Amino acid sequence: MGKENDLFLNLVNNPTFSAYDFKVVGLDASNTSLESKDKYKRLEFVKTNPMFQTNGKFDETKFDNAYNTALTTYNQMARNEVAEEIGRHANFFRDNFYVPLEQRNLTGPEFVIYKTPNPMRNQ
Repeated sequence: MGKENDLFLNLVNNPTFSAYDFKVVGLDASNTSLESKDKYKRLEFVKTNPMFQTNGKFDETKFDNAYNTALTTYNQMARNEVAEEIGRHANFFRDNFYVPLEQRNLTGPEFVIYKTPNPMRNQ
């Protein structure tokens, strides 16, 4: 069940993009899909792409690394989407940078540092 965008092919064309960069241009887990490795390996575009070549031959390791990057990015996009959905129905966490500053819950606990003795310290 493909969606209108394909994450792996977008990463091949934009290898420096992160999940945040894709979100900025409008791609997220709801409109982007990721197919199986085998499906991409059969594409002539992938087999002949210089990104996956070593000495003029298809390099399985380079392909696997690129696919793993796409998989990690897709999972991150999905987690961000779930977190945003949860955030719509609850108070926003103060460090969620996707939420406008005025909507963040800034009343949470602040960090406090306590000085405690260290019995294992050697002097």
